[in-house]
Amino acid sequence: DKQFYWEGDTKSIHFFGSNTGKHGKSLLITEGELDAASASQMTSFGMVVSVPNGAQSAAKFVKSHLQWVEEFEKVYICFDGDEAGKLATEETMN
Repeated sequence: DKQFYWEGDTKSIHFFGSNTGKHGKSLLITEGELDAASASQMTSFGMVVSVPNGAQSAAKFVKSHLQWVEEFEKVYICFDGDEAGKLATEETMN
């Protein structure tokens, strides 16, 4: 049974991987930190990041950081292929 909780101020949380300095024209947003790390090593994308809380809060998190996301010419969303990931992709794109 997984149980996670936050300690401290959660308002200052940003995308995992956003501090890599690989800022380019394209942004790839993944659902998990390991997904972002793997994709970053496999591709030549300018920036590969993940949302901090998985699919369930992805749309809300991206919306709260929309100004930063809109700095990129192209944004790719690459969430898991399960039902939660598909729903999160739709919500985030909207």
